[in-house]
Amino acid sequence: MVQSLTARLRLRDGRSIRTVSALLLQLVQTSAHGVRVQAKRLAKARQQALALRRQESVAETPSENSSGPLLGEKDNEVPLPPLNRTPPNEISLFQEIQLYMSGLESATKAAKTIVLFLTQRSGKAKATKNSNEAEYRAIFDNLVSDLLAVLFWPEWPAASLLLGIICKFMVSVISSLQHAYGYISHLG
Repeated sequence: MVQSLTARLRLRDGRSIRTVSALLLQLVQTSAHGVRVQAKRLAKARQQALALRRQESVAETPSENSSGPLLGEKDNEVPLPPLNRTPPNEISLFQEIQLYMSGLESATKAAKTIVLFLTQRSGKAKATKNSNEAEYRAIFDNLVSDLLAVLFWPEWPAASLLLGIICKFMVSVISSLQHAYGYISHLG
């Protein structure tokens, strides 16, 4: 009954996914809301630093007339920067890595929340106790099938993240069950 009433979103290859799955994917993808703006700021700052460095290097290059016969080849070499000073491009690269890591952390947190919510609501036992649990289980099953349908599509980058988190969660559940049954078998 749940499948017949679900709205579907048509994909570019003609297939379709459920609207609920598309909305959950969009939620995960948009959880890193400030990354794009900050990345543009960092790129602009990097371009300005590069332009400033180019201007400084043009201003520092000696003209051919200024070097007299008293200067040798070693006298015209550019001195190395001090070791304790970090170049500006390395600072912006480090800031950019931190920025993308924070965006990935927020998307991961949103995906974990979705997976935990759906698995907790779908019931612990195999036999569902009420209709709400059956509906959440159907949403979870449909989400997994829709994630597999759009896996590695550039429009849905959150699909691989969500599937990875679902797989890790399922492996942890299975391993905890194996440990529990292993302890019970040792007790007698």
